[in-house]
Amino acid sequence: MHLRIVGTIGTFLLVFLGLLHKVGDFNAQEFFVILALASIAGAIAWFKLFKPGPRREGN
Repeated sequence: MHLRIVGTIGTFLLVFLGLLHKVGDFNAQEFFVILALASIAGAIAWFKLFKPGPRREGN
């Protein structure tokens, strides 16, 4: 679970800060578009990253 959280936050920050840096001067509309894109990227990372399954015991 820890890997999913770190991966999601890292993906969000990478997309968010990368786009803010690329755009340079931005207005409120561009800020919220970048925020939405970063949120979508974070959600995709959350659902695509490794999900730990139940640990099996025995044999």
